[in-house]
Formats: sequence, structure tokens, C-alpha cells
Amino acid sequence: MEPDNITIHEGETALLKCEVDNPSGIVQWVKDGLLLGPDQNIPRFPRYSMVGDPNKVNIPHCAFFSIAVPPKRLLIMEYEANSIVTWVAGMEYTVHCQVNNARPPAEIAFSMGDKDLTDVTSDVQPGSSDKLFSTEATLRWKDSEFFPKTHSQFSFRITPRSSDNRQRLTCRASNAVALIPVIVGFTMNILYYVLNSEL
Repeated sequence: MEPDNITIHEGETALLKCEVDNPSGIVQWVKDGLLLGPDQNIPRFPRYSMVGDPNKVNIPHCAFFSIAVPPKRLLIMEYEANSIVTWVAGMEYTVHCQVNNARPPAEIAFSMGDKDLTDVTSDVQPGSSDKLFSTEATLRWKDSEFFPKTHSQFSFRITPRSSDNRQRLTCRASNAVALIPVIVGFTMNILYYVLNSEL
């Protein structure tokens, strides 16, 4: 019986099974080309162990063992989470939203109030350790009451409007194994001019 491919969440325990008829040798597992040896305790790999009868024949069966890691921490690089950020209407501001070390790569979405913001692209990079991924999101925001805005491929640029005052700007990250998305955001305090027709 060959071992099956398996995907588990980070922190869970996995069991790979391999059974061989007519044994005439020993069994040892191979991880990424490295022989783990016949010792059931598997020295130098304290998180691994073998169970069952070690007197089995060594036959090259393969299984892919994947660890799924949900996004844990989402960062807005320029501003403190859950703060009140003061902006001036008509000025342009940049916001980066980033999540590190997820598997599969996290997807990031933006919203303002209860409205999802569209035209989002993501840049996925290697994470801090092997087989993990980091994602930075880019949003194109095209509305402005005052002047046309420019766009950048690597950042979220926003030209706030007076109607955005007291709205909450959030980004959320999730992947296929996240039970609930990770959400971070801040409240926008928009300063704007009010024209007095009597002057």
C-alpha cells in the first residue's frame, strides 16, 4: 500500500502509511531526497517518528506531505491598526497591506465601510522560511472630487473625498485553510474645505 498525499493544518499530526508484502529488508522514509534512516525515533527530526514493524522491505513509494498555514497577522505598513488617521480631501496617500508566511498564499481584499473596493492585484513573494509565502496587495482607486489621481503598480494610492469622512478602511486576508479572515483597518478623519457662498 503506497502512502497517500496529505495536507494538514499547521500544528496538527499527520500519519503516512506504507505497507509491503513479503518483507526482506528495512524501511526508511526519505524527505526531500534525504534518507531519514531505519531508527524509529528518526534522529535529528524530533517531530517525526515511525510506528509499526521496522522489518519491512525498502520500496520507493512517494507521497506529497503539505502543511497548510492560515494567515495569522496582517499589517498596514504606514498606519497603526484601529487608529484614526487624518487625511486632507484631494491629497493623495499611499497604503500598503501585507500578510507574511501563509500557505497557500493569502489573498487580500480591501473595503471601505460595507463596500468592497475593486481592481485589486497581489504580489506574492517567498516567506521567511521554506514553502511559506508573503502577499502584498495593490489597489487602484480612481475616484476624486478634486483632481485626477495617478497610479502605482506597487502600492495602494487613495485620494480621499469629503464623503469618506468617518469611514473605516480595512484590508482582510484569507486563504483556503483560514476559518475566518484576518482583518485590520483604521478610521478615516477627512479634512475638507466648505465653500461659503455669502463671502
